[in-house]
Amino acid sequence: MIHVAPLQSPVTSQDVEDINHLNRQLSSHSKKTTRDELEQFLAQPGVFLVVAREQGECIPPRGHIVGKSCLHTTNLDDGTRKATVEQVVVDEHHRGMGIADRTDDVITNIAKEHHVQWIDLTSNPTRVAANKFYKRRGYALRETNVYRKML
Repeated sequence: MIHVAPLQSPVTSQDVEDINHLNRQLSSHSKKTTRDELEQFLAQPGVFLVVAREQGECIPPRGHIVGKSCLHTTNLDDGTRKATVEQVVVDEHHRGMGIADRTDDVITNIAKEHHVQWIDLTSNPTRVAANKFYKRRGYALRETNVYRKML
């Protein structure tokens, strides 16, 4: 059974291990997070880390995290409330089970509860399955450029 909900503090060492495992599936260059970093991340206002936990017999009490999605909400200076979704990933052994749909449902509900008018996300064009998923879930491809300034 899979339970999907925002991750709550306090996090466990198993939570940190599971998050790091998922992050490595997104990028082999992913930096390992620590418990303190994860706690600080969760403490930010308007930030929600939605996780999918596998639950059942022979599984740790809180269950292994097998999927995640990060929602960041913010207000613009004109009063508009927007959100960005980052780091959407489902463990490679749990794909095709509807977990991404369920995490997106929770993300969408949280955004609506916080009066968000739209959700943005980026996805590498090489992630064909992910891009098909986003389109199927109602995300529209935008004609824009994304820039990054390294510091």
